[in-house]
Amino acid sequence: MSKKANFFAIGVFVSVAALMALAAIIIFGSGAFNKETYPMMATFQGSTNGLRVGAKVKAYGVEVGSVEQVLLHRIDETGEVCIPVIFNLDMDLLKSLLGVDFGEDEYEERMRQFVSGGAVAELQMASMVTGLLYVQLHFDKDRDEGFQINDERFAEYISVPTVSGELAVAMESLIALANNVGSADVSTLIDEVTLVIKDARAAIQAAQIDRLSASANAFLSEGRNALAKPAVQQGLDDFGKTMANLEQFSGKLNTESDAAFESLGNIAEKLDGLIGELETVASNANEWLDPEGVVYYETTETLENVSDSARALKELLEYLERNPNALLTGKGKESSK
Repeated sequence: MSKKANFFAIGVFVSVAALMALAAIIIFGSGAFNKETYPMMATFQGSTNGLRVGAKVKAYGVEVGSVEQVLLHRIDETGEVCIPVIFNLDMDLLKSLLGVDFGEDEYEERMRQFVSGGAVAELQMASMVTGLLYVQLHFDKDRDEGFQINDERFAEYISVPTVSGELAVAMESLIALANNVGSADVSTLIDEVTLVIKDARAAIQAAQIDRLSASANAFLSEGRNALAKPAVQQGLDDFGKTMANLEQFSGKLNTESDAAFESLGNIAEKLDGLIGELETVASNANEWLDPEGVVYYETTETLENVSDSARALKELLEYLERNPNALLTGKGKESSK
């Protein structure tokens, strides 16, 4: 047979659990239940999107209360819709922060002094990620009247004037910018910026052409100055004479091969002199040319190339002098040493 349930034991268990829950509420929640608060109101213009019931109310960054209600109200005279926000101030916390002590019968008088002393309210962003807002309270003795409403609907609340904080100013600027994006002024500005960019591009291109022209003129001027140097003239004359002797030698190959080969030694000697002149001119080029100029680089490179060519030609002539039959039979075998 199944054992019957002991309803007495069940009742005792439930009663003990209920007593423990009540004790926990009394012990841990006594502060919330016994907290002394005072309701106040701040009325905001525009959107309060991001402000939720339970949002924090802070004074100079210190939490002093929470939002109780977020309402809507239409002003009959203007038809404007505003947002009254009812919030509770933690009076025990305020007294602790201010270092003063006053009774509950003084709450209203103290809060009116708080408002008349320059207190204002504004919305601030609690998080850029979530977009949640909170109410910020602070003193501004130089403030204007601020925004507040006097209506029988909210006669029981002391109203704190509201001002446009940094968040409201930023939102107004963004809205104005969005409204003006398609306007004629912005379109005209874009057209003017485009023209400025085109003019700048044309000026840059003109400047590049001017620099190129100046560089070309400098190159030609340095080239003329270089050619006027006696050392360069002497090198060019020697090179011309050497090439003339080489041409004369080539003509003799068809008629008098023996006489032609006899002149190889003379041509090789002149090539030696030419190579020496070219190397001297190249080593002293920095004395009559700007080392950082284009002409210096081109001139020295040309002189080195001509020297290499003359050196190769000299080696060819010396080889032909040793092997006269190489032009007819190909490369000959030099005697082993």
